[in-house]
Amino acid sequence: MTFRHRPQITNPQLDSKWSEKNADHDLQMTTTKHEKYKTYFAILKNQYSDTETAKGLMGSCIYFEYFMKK
Repeated sequence: MTFRHRPQITNPQLDSKWSEKNADHDLQMTTTKHEKYKTYFAILKNQYSDTETAKGLMGSCIYFEYFMKK
């Protein structure tokens, strides 16, 4: 998957397709977040939940703590 950077136009009124490009970028980032990053949390939960590192992450990352308790 190739990442497209957010449109770098300072004035969206100058690009008639800015809204479309911006929506496409947001969708791509959401898809990537769900496909990639949550996968790593699942691996941590399944394979490393009893380690000191995972316990430390639970104490410092609210999202990770929530995920581990699900």
